[in-house]
Amino acid sequence: MALTVFLATPAIYISVGCRGASDAGSTVIEPMIDPETRAKIDGMPNYRFPEVRSYLAFPEWYIAYTAQDYANYIARNYPSGFSFFRSAGEFWTSYCAINQLVTPHYQVNFGTHLMIYLFGIGHTTEYAIKGLYENTVGRLSEVFAPTPPTSEDLFARKFAQDYGQWLNTVPWYEFAFAGRLSDLWETVPFSGPGQVRKSERRFWLSAELALKAVCGWLIGGGSESVYQPAQPEIYALMHGLPIDTAPIDRRIELVETFRDGSQLVKFPRYQPFTEIVQKLSATNNAAFLEIGGNSNILISLTAPDDWKPPDEMPPVLFDTLNLSGAGGKRVGISVPVNVLLDVIRKIAASGARMEHIYDY
Repeated sequence: MALTVFLATPAIYISVGCRGASDAGSTVIEPMIDPETRAKIDGMPNYRFPEVRSYLAFPEWYIAYTAQDYANYIARNYPSGFSFFRSAGEFWTSYCAINQLVTPHYQVNFGTHLMIYLFGIGHTTEYAIKGLYENTVGRLSEVFAPTPPTSEDLFARKFAQDYGQWLNTVPWYEFAFAGRLSDLWETVPFSGPGQVRKSERRFWLSAELALKAVCGWLIGGGSESVYQPAQPEIYALMHGLPIDTAPIDRRIELVETFRDGSQLVKFPRYQPFTEIVQKLSATNNAAFLEIGGNSNILISLTAPDDWKPPDEMPPVLFDTLNLSGAGGKRVGISVPVNVLLDVIRKIAASGARMEHIYDY
């Protein structure tokens, strides 16, 4: 019965309580595009991405951000002080805000919602178990921890840092958990001060790495037969871009300039796209007309706790806390792509920092 309630509660919360109530959507100004240009770009097989994917990408990214916050936190503290339960809750509240924006405007199939739900259940389960363990057995073993930390604690810090960075570009299940488990037993010495803490950490790390190795192997094998490789590039329609883009970033490829002056531009996706667009914001004449055939896009930024969006910025869609112990928050905003570069400039001037552009 308890398991049924645990599994059903998030689904009911999202499907019933988080539908079509958001006023934080973008005000869309459809770009005026020459019919000849429109016909050419719409005929390209890899030009258009579903716009809704920009918003629905965030829940999976939130899991990566939490892993990075955790790594930064335990670099200076014991794990028992980390906000495990808050992280689990904020996954669902941020997904709720996204769902409120998405449901009135886009068709989202059941499989997509199911995938995000499974991500959330996995994250919630992992962090609930970690929170319970670290605040009981883990906290008790801290009493016996020496100074400096045990070799197992240092190993855990390095693993958390590497894993958090890995999630920026590669699915979690491709991480070499089995290799790290071997490293733990082959390279970390059994002897040393703090034997109670060492033994407890070795047991806990071994259990985590072994379980993730098995789950990753099962999920990775299944995904290879189900999913196509992700397209590594994305096209955008722009105007005002200089002919020589190398001084801005050599990864920008100007594919074609059309008769109406608009420009078809190819970019690498994911984090490189964010990096390049931030550089483009320093060019005063350039602007996007479409990205991936779309007029809206989700961005996130990090800011101090008291940060407010500058005037004439789109409203905040959601915010979550920085759980690394450094303070601050993560803010999600839905932005019309034709003002994206201007919004990035305003973000920088306001004291916040651009984090990611969710490129479908």
